[in-house]
Amino acid sequence: MRLISIENVLNLKGAADASIRLGGGVTSFALLTRVVVSTLVKYSTRGERREDGEHEHDKTLIPVDVAVEADMRAGSPIITGEMARQLGFRLEPIDGEAAGRRLTE
Repeated sequence: MRLISIENVLNLKGAADASIRLGGGVTSFALLTRVVVSTLVKYSTRGERREDGEHEHDKTLIPVDVAVEADMRAGSPIITGEMARQLGFRLEPIDGEAAGRRLTE
């Protein structure tokens, strides 16, 4: 049995969607990362419901390197923050370095 629940998966997909949207959307982000538009969409959606009751993209989560790139592009640790939250942690700027400025500056 997996330690991650469907609720956790949906929260990660929601964070991926938010990060990618804030970073300019799937079309522009695909030009800056190693995956194509259709794959980015799978990371942030559930897809169609199959006959077995599951959704086609529920097991497709954003890889950690692409998540970091998406958060950098968005200017905020949206996905990585959700990962930390699910582990019982929160992210904070190191010595205030990131306070008040985008991650990509």
